[in-house]
Amino acid sequence: MYDILTIGGATRDVFLVSSRYEQQSGNLLLPWGEKVIAEEIFMEIGGGACNSAVGFSRLGFKTAFWGIVGADQNGEEVARRLRSEKVSLEFLTINRESKTSYSVVLADKNGGHSICMYRGENDDLLGTPFNLNSLTRAKLLYLTDIASSTEGLSYKISNIARKQKAKLVFVPGQNQLDLGFDRLIPVISKADILILNIYEACRLAKIDYSRDQKTIRALLAVFCAAGAKISVITEDEDGVVAFDGKKYTYNPASLVKKIVDTTGAGDAFSVGLTAGILKGKTLKESLDFGCQNSASVISFWGAQKGLLSKI
Repeated sequence: MYDILTIGGATRDVFLVSSRYEQQSGNLLLPWGEKVIAEEIFMEIGGGACNSAVGFSRLGFKTAFWGIVGADQNGEEVARRLRSEKVSLEFLTINRESKTSYSVVLADKNGGHSICMYRGENDDLLGTPFNLNSLTRAKLLYLTDIASSTEGLSYKISNIARKQKAKLVFVPGQNQLDLGFDRLIPVISKADILILNIYEACRLAKIDYSRDQKTIRALLAVFCAAGAKISVITEDEDGVVAFDGKKYTYNPASLVKKIVDTTGAGDAFSVGLTAGILKGKTLKESLDFGCQNSASVISFWGAQKGLLSKI
């Protein structure tokens, strides 16, 4: 029996760091047909479910990862990282018809970045044979972004969690958010914890982006009314707000001496919050640890190096 099974993506990431990238109105400007020189390069492993699996394992949870890689060198690197972090590869699926997901992260030296990503078919978790009954061997199912082509899988996973009385943490990604709030209610209604950032929360509710605290609290209440036991909205440097159906809890972002790279900040927070709750901490204490984990991660390049090993 596993404590946690994370479900979603794994990627091979290359970071091209340059002080020469230009921005305008929040957009990255690159001259077409010309070269932009990077001053540094880093190779790392990423992907929401992969990052989370590493994070949970470091904190002492018996963890497995369910995702897909290609039969290539990048897939071998993903497997090597998971194995070195004591994450079970029992459910790691190899897709011999596709390449491992790959990201090129164009990053400046102030922590900002844009990502160009190849996902291929590696989010299609139902595209390769898998016995869904295996999910019953985990006490907690940690569901992250999966492809729209397997949107029905989110429903199946949440139903299995409810039937087997396993906990469900739902950290929806782009494809799931595209379904809209009404179509995600069957999953949200079974979630012990629902975690979104402010952009995702507004997108899911189909409202204009807003950081107004009344709006945030209203969104949290709506998500809990839909069935989530705890709903959480992160606000980057402005901290995080959670609602358990009775009380709103706020926690400020942890201080960071120098932001190196914000990749994986959300994954680190979600791992820390979930781990705190599983270890019997209060919601406030768990939110604080999530913020600490996030602050540690963004102090390093990549989404995994800074993940904490103790609460």
